[in-house]
Amino acid sequence: MSVPPEQPAPSYEQLAELVTALSAEVAALRAENAELKRRLGMDSTNSSTLPSQDSLAQQSQ
Repeated sequence: MSVPPEQPAPSYEQLAELVTALSAEVAALRAENAELKRRLGMDSTNSSTLPSQDSLAQQSQ
């Protein structure tokens, strides 16, 4: 088993850039998650879909 060579520690600027990029990615994923949750909660009573498009669980309620 070989030991990988050690890499130098990232600079402050590199870390700040990474934090900025990751913060933007988190914001985008949160927005996507909110949209998916909103769409998951839709059925024929609160959207323009037909009742036949509701899931079986929603139809039995």
